Amino acid sequence: MTAEGLGPVLHTIPSTDAAFREHVERVADRERPRQAPELERRLRRLFPRVRVRERSLSGERVAWYIYRDGGWVPPDDAPWWVDAGLARVRHDLDGLILDALRRPGQFLGDDIVGRHWQDLTTPGAAPRVAEFMAIIEQLGTVVSRFRMPSASGSLVEFDSFTQVEGSSVVTIMRPLSRTRQTR
Repeated sequence: MTAEGLGPVLHTIPSTDAAFREHVERVADRERPRQAPELERRLRRLFPRVRVRERSLSGERVAWYIYRDGGWVPPDDAPWWVDAGLARVRHDLDGLILDALRRPGQFLGDDIVGRHWQDLTTPGAAPRVAEFMAIIEQLGTVVSRFRMPSASGSLVEFDSFTQVEGSSVVTIMRPLSRTRQTR
């Protein structure tokens, strides 16, 4: 916090990820971190690559630049989620997986129907997944990036397009290629 009692100005990158921005704002409002590394630690529960960098503004104000992917990554403006061959999962707003529509086994295994997303995350992330479901419901459509344990136990990183469709939600997943990762 600054001497004036005002918090830092928050800039999320990529700026196109509205759900990430909403999550950052909620965590910052609720937990009121006093320094950039505190916010970074809290955000890593759901976004393990996140980096928070502080920059001085005029006067005593500061800005925190919050990089979801650990650094700047060139935007991918093409609507990749229209590829019919990508993994698709239908779930409810509580995170209960209702159907595995196409090839989710490459990410999460073939036995995910009837489980919750919260059961599939890294340790400590389950409460954040429930919070993120509320953000998805609020925004309706979310394009973001996540990392989760795969069926084999190794971590898999993927782009995610999630859209509320009536009383359920469809998530389309695209594995990250090495060229789209920041490190």
